[in-house]
Amino acid sequence: LGARLPPLGLQDERTIPLFVKELEALQREKFLLLYVNSEVDNTDTSILEVLQEMLAVIQAKFRNSLAQLLVLHPGFMFRAAFALGRAITEEAASVWHDSVYLESIADLASVLNASR
Repeated sequence: LGARLPPLGLQDERTIPLFVKELEALQREKFLLLYVNSEVDNTDTSILEVLQEMLAVIQAKFRNSLAQLLVLHPGFMFRAAFALGRAITEEAASVWHDSVYLESIADLASVLNASR
């Protein structure tokens, strides 16, 4: 999916409509959303803005289809921003509570193997 989204994130108005189109193609099938936070500049808030918009879309339209949000290499700033969002909105709190934070590819492999 990431390879099909515009590299400018929310600065490109096509990002969210393309994301919605991809989710609609699943036709209500359960899905995992893997967010890879590797090598992300902690000062670049646009990265989290894209994730926040995607999660808002999921909450509004695909809430019953999201099986799990997996975050690989969350880092301190990501966790802090997500915790702050949790304090602000009920939707963020729900996603925060149900998310799985993974520190390594090995952790990811374990979770994916367990979900099969």
